[in-house]
Amino acid sequence: MVLRMIAEEPAGLTASEVGARLGVHRSVAYRLLGALVRQGFAAKDDANRYRVGLAFFTLAELTRPPLLDAARPVLSDLAAELGVTACLVVPEGDDAVAVAVVEPPGSGA
Repeated sequence: MVLRMIAEEPAGLTASEVGARLGVHRSVAYRLLGALVRQGFAAKDDANRYRVGLAFFTLAELTRPPLLDAARPVLSDLAAELGVTACLVVPEGDDAVAVAVVEPPGSGA
């Protein structure tokens, strides 16, 4: 939950902000964030704001579903044949998230 919270804030969050959102004391937020920093999943900047760290992106790449690799050539063919943008969309809760988007050739994208 903490990792998602800081990932969703481009400017990062302070420990106080994390604590307030979690409903816990700032000292608890510091300990949680400290554990994430030690493992590389979060990074603290000079303004004491926490953002996602490099380990977050490494893990995300390792867990990329094989579906994406299989879908890309199909999406490329579809986009080229129909001349439209092709998307792979997956459900997430009540929403739908585009996990792969391929523009048609010559679209300038």
